[in-house]
Amino acid sequence: MNIRLLSFILMSLLILSSGIQSAELESQATLFNLPGGMQVIMLEKHANPLIACMIYVNAGSKYETDKNNGVTHLLEHLLFDGTKTRTRVDITEGIKAKGGYINAFTQKELTCYMVLMPKDYIEDGVAIQSDMLFHSVFPDSELAKERKVVIEEIKKDEDNIDNQVEYFFASEAYQGTPYARPVLGSETTISGMSKEEITDYYHTYYEPNNMIALVIGDFQTPEMKKFIEKYYGMKTSRPISKTQAMNWTPPQGQEVKYKEVKTENTYVNICFNAPRYDDPDYFDFYMLTEILNLETNSPLYQALSEGPDPLVTEVSATLETQKEFSSLNLSITTNSPEKVDKILETTVKVLGDLTGKPLEQKLLKSVIVSSKTHRYYQEERLHFYGMMVAPVVVTSGWKFWETFIDNLEKVTPESLQQTTKKYLLEPKYVATVVKPTI
Repeated sequence: MNIRLLSFILMSLLILSSGIQSAELESQATLFNLPGGMQVIMLEKHANPLIACMIYVNAGSKYETDKNNGVTHLLEHLLFDGTKTRTRVDITEGIKAKGGYINAFTQKELTCYMVLMPKDYIEDGVAIQSDMLFHSVFPDSELAKERKVVIEEIKKDEDNIDNQVEYFFASEAYQGTPYARPVLGSETTISGMSKEEITDYYHTYYEPNNMIALVIGDFQTPEMKKFIEKYYGMKTSRPISKTQAMNWTPPQGQEVKYKEVKTENTYVNICFNAPRYDDPDYFDFYMLTEILNLETNSPLYQALSEGPDPLVTEVSATLETQKEFSSLNLSITTNSPEKVDKILETTVKVLGDLTGKPLEQKLLKSVIVSSKTHRYYQEERLHFYGMMVAPVVVTSGWKFWETFIDNLEKVTPESLQQTTKKYLLEPKYVATVVKPTI
């Protein structure tokens, strides 16, 4: 596409979104529960003749143990390998033959299974999807094959510098919690898991009362509801094993952990405590996170990148949001380990300075406009939208997502200043530094 045309389209979306009221961005979704306990969210979108059905399972490395770490991701692979009535080929080709798309992904707090189908064939897609989720059989030949595939993924990840940085950071920032575990597990855990252990985990967590369905696309709700009830409504619920209570201890001081690896750059990751998603201060902190991501308008980026020899080459901020806690995480890349101390000092100063005076209203407005535009755009991309909202829906619930923009618009420069003062006046953090081997 012509670059000028693309720029014009993006600018038009920005202008359009600035005039969209929050009410117009609300999904107007239909919500109900099936008899077996599955939560269903149905959202009509008629821009194109496609329908996506996303099933979110409350299963991820968070629900594992050190012994079976990686079982959720391995199970994700196995569910494509055959059911009591369908082979692996029947599953994948059955979707492709109807012009559809099928895939899945695993995160720490969830596993998502998705089908995207032309609307005339959505019943076929839902039939295959429900069969996979509830009637998979794990043939021995496929299990051996999938172990090898996952172990190769683990080895590949271990050679990737971004993953090395992420794993080291999680192990230190979330030490003592399930969030410190990697999603893929290790070669030892994947190799050592018995088929019985995998099957037990499957029957423990793959129950309708442990799932959420998001159906989005070109359908009429009454008709689509019948399909969902037909393929998901007949499954009865079973008690779900309760996970151990999890307590995350926020940073208590200013702690820095170092690790040397084969790399050219140095990577600094910093974890600060942040308000939980059900705390009214959460939206102030979300606004702060997005302002820190504004690059040239970010006070942090400006401070770290000024001068003839900038301290950093990249800076990004994330508001990690889990059911139990939230944390503000900064990811920073620099070209020299000698700059780490100055980076930490500057970062703490910038965050502390934010407590001194309110930020400009135009910065908050730019975040609102961007958030509206992003949602407006993603809602038309169906399964990408379903992937984007997965962690929010599973962790915080659909109503939280539905009213997100409304709550974000309530943030003022003054409320943001007060929340920043509460959490960052004398900031405590855990930082990890991955630097080149000497």
